Amino acid sequence: NLGTTYFILYIREPDVPPIQQTIARITAAGLTYVLNSAFMAIVFWLFHLTRRNVGGVAGYAALVLYWMSFEYIHMQWSINWPWLNLGNVFAQDVHYVQWYEQTGIPGGTLWILLVNLTLFTAIKARWQGRKARSMRMAIGAVLLIVLPLVISLIRYSNYEEQGEAVEVVCVQPNLDPYEVKFKTDPIQQLERMLELCDSADTENTRFYVLPETALQEGATVFRAGGQVNFRGLWEHQVDATLSTRIMRNFLADKEAAMVVGAADRKAYPIKETPTARYIVPLDLYYDSYNSTWLVTRDGVEAIYRKSKLVPGVESIPFVSVLSFLDDLALDLGGASGSLGIQAEREVFRFDSLSLSPTICYESVFGDFNTEFVRNGSEAIFISTNDSWWQDSPGYKQLLAYGRLRAIETRRGIARSANTGITCFIDQKGDITSALEWVTEGALRGELYFNEELTFYAQHGDYLSRVAALISVLLLLWTWVRPLKGKP
Repeated sequence: NLGTTYFILYIREPDVPPIQQTIARITAAGLTYVLNSAFMAIVFWLFHLTRRNVGGVAGYAALVLYWMSFEYIHMQWSINWPWLNLGNVFAQDVHYVQWYEQTGIPGGTLWILLVNLTLFTAIKARWQGRKARSMRMAIGAVLLIVLPLVISLIRYSNYEEQGEAVEVVCVQPNLDPYEVKFKTDPIQQLERMLELCDSADTENTRFYVLPETALQEGATVFRAGGQVNFRGLWEHQVDATLSTRIMRNFLADKEAAMVVGAADRKAYPIKETPTARYIVPLDLYYDSYNSTWLVTRDGVEAIYRKSKLVPGVESIPFVSVLSFLDDLALDLGGASGSLGIQAEREVFRFDSLSLSPTICYESVFGDFNTEFVRNGSEAIFISTNDSWWQDSPGYKQLLAYGRLRAIETRRGIARSANTGITCFIDQKGDITSALEWVTEGALRGELYFNEELTFYAQHGDYLSRVAALISVLLLLWTWVRPLKGKP
């Protein structure tokens, strides 16, 4: 865990004294390393118990089933961290796993575990002097490796992109999140991003994609008898904000829409959600969101709110129970405490086209993204701000995971990042064009909008769900088996 995700230590909290910041970073990163390692160790401990109590093939099958169940659980609960799921390891070698369109990354996890267990059995048999069994298992391991590779390479060579070709422009403003992005005029930032859009578009451009939290304008909240200034974009005022007016003016003579990240807020008269906070001067509650807006020349057409939050940064795990810890969440992006989320996967629609408004960390979750596709999404737009990790493997890994989403759903991806890497990814998972890290610019590309559903898009993590069901039965058998024969 430490060797792969050491970059978590790079995240810091703005405007905090260095000593406190160092303690906070080490504590947060240390908890991630220790907890995730402990979860993995628990899997091996449960495997050990089943192997001891049940034995045989079922004992070794337990390792595969328990590990796949762990990875599935780790994508569902409040302390989700599927970064190290085994199937992710092929994210840089997408030509090896084109069959993810059938299985998703759980298929990759299953592949790795089966190959390793087969090799282990072959080596063990060799040590025990059972040469014939060792040879059979070695041949089995070779076949397990070679056959999926051959199938994938054939699929990779023969696959042709499906759907309608659409011209898209993605922006990379290159704003340092610690020193510039949240400390300089957001309106000037927006105007500069629109200049970049204008420098790259043509009359055929249908979409402009701006990065995560590109909009963070201060707004005015009105109440009877006066008004109070409170920082944030308020959802009941979206069409009245200066940011929206500027974007509408930009789009006025264009047959195009803008997909843009926003740090917005929603007010309530009462505490409607566990994450809602109280505004004392207004006697109101509100939720902060990491959102994406669909903007046309007519105004804000749709808002999607990020639903897979980064634990400890955007949310406190189990906030409904541990609400007293809510103020401990790191202040990244202009708001401290847990952000609000959206229950459904809303698809953005413009003319006859539809897309997934995926936000940053959400691109790690395969099953999650299939929900957009089942709701009608024909392409994936990712808005992100990877520069919290600075120049480390973190942003490269996140980019690579997005490539797996393209294969799983056979959806092209337009990715707009604040600092890097802004790019286009085709339906085979290949990066077709990209801007370099810490480079300001705009990228124009062609994206195919595909309406066909892959088997994985239709069924999601079915392998993991089956593994979880069998794991429950196997754990019960592990507990009951030693009791057999006891008085």
